[in-house]
Order: sequence, then structure tokens, then C-alpha cells
Amino acid sequence: MYNAIVLAGGVSKNLSADHVRTYEAFIDIGGKPMLYFVLKALLQSEKIDKIIIAGPMKMLAEVDLPENVKLVQSGETILDTVVNGIAALDSLEKTLIVTVDVPFITAAAIDDFLMQCQAEEGDFYYPIIEKSVCEVKFPQGKRTYVKLSDGTFTGGNIFLVKPEIIPHCMRIAKQIIANRKKPWRLASLLGWITLLKFVFGYLSVKAAKERVSKILAMQGVVIISDYPEIGMDVDKLSDVILVEQYLVK
Repeated sequence: MYNAIVLAGGVSKNLSADHVRTYEAFIDIGGKPMLYFVLKALLQSEKIDKIIIAGPMKMLAEVDLPENVKLVQSGETILDTVVNGIAALDSLEKTLIVTVDVPFITAAAIDDFLMQCQAEEGDFYYPIIEKSVCEVKFPQGKRTYVKLSDGTFTGGNIFLVKPEIIPHCMRIAKQIIANRKKPWRLASLLGWITLLKFVFGYLSVKAAKERVSKILAMQGVVIISDYPEIGMDVDKLSDVILVEQYLVK
């Protein structure tokens, strides 16, 4: 069993019709807050034990939550929020981190990811999804893809980490998160050789993983998922409309 942290402190003005800055966790989707769908998937998962929601405490305190779900105040940045969640769990066991903006996510997607993670030893696990898999399930979805020698992939919005690696890789992790939707900048962070391989289509999943692991001084593991639900994040109003249409179907 794994513990999980939901990053629910993000604020956006692109997700509401009136463009008012609103917490992503409370964006209305079909009459329910976006947080509801992520929390539902985690609660239905066979591999999740305790759940920490890291977000605006005052608003979250008004939500009726199960006993195994605890609250912690989010930080100023995503990584600050992760640190707060890790501290609240007070555990050295590998922890699942989930962003709140993936309302398509399911328990099956979570369980499959964690099952694959169990097959390989590592410090940090990150899922990627092949473009064709995404387009079959969500033909209208717009994602940022990276072309590698093994195929064309997009990244997921869940991670599995060993808590002890968080402090020593904060600086580079902030840069990676800031540029997560800019493939060229991400490749440049990994060095000129990696950048050139990326430009000419020679960069493989294995090579990218090994380079990231070396820079962060940890063992990274890339998981290829067949569940595009973990990669379909919501960051604009058209995404909210897409989710609502999908839920109706």
C-alpha cells in the first residue's frame, strides 16, 4: 500500500468563464469540484492507504472527508506544497503525488502505474503515454508531445517518489517543473548533447531517463502507461468543457 498527496493549491484564471482567479481544486465540473474526481479515484484504488490533500485549508475544511484523508496547507510553489505534504505524512515509504487537475483519472490507471513501479527499483517514477494511445481515447484533447527515437510521448501528472530525495534535488526539480510543457527547454536543461539528440530525433526514453537520473543524483524510472487519463490535465476552459462532455457520455 502507498500513501498519496494531492497537490490542490494551484490557482488559475483560465478555468472559469469570468476569468476570476480560482483554486483549481474547486473549479466546477458537472456540478462537482475538480478535486472530487481525483479524490474518488484515489479512494477507489486498491493500492492507496492514507491521503493528504495539500491546498487552501480554510476552504478544504468545509469539505466532508473520509477518515483516511487529512489536510495540510499548500505552499507558495508546487515543490513547497510537496514538502508540506511529505512532512504531514511523516513516512519514508514511497509516496504517490497527484496533481488536482486530472479529473479523468481512474483507480485502474493509478493501480496500473503503481503495479509497474513495483517491478523496478528506483527513487523517482514518472509515467509517459504514447501519442496514439491518447488520441484514441481523447481525440479532441490537446497535449504537448515529445518526439523520441522510441515514439512520440506526453507526460503524466502523477509521480511516485522516495521522500528522502526531495531536499537534494529541489533546484533542478523547480526548473523541470517550470518548463514541463516546453520540450526544447527541458532538453536543454539536460545538456547540449541531449539537446542535439532531441533535435535530430535520436534521443531515446532510456537515454533521457539516464541523463535525468545523473543530474538529480538518483535512480529515475520511466513508466510507459496505457492510461491516457493520467496525462489529460485541465488548464483552460475548453478542457473543462471537454471533461463535462466526456462525463455526460
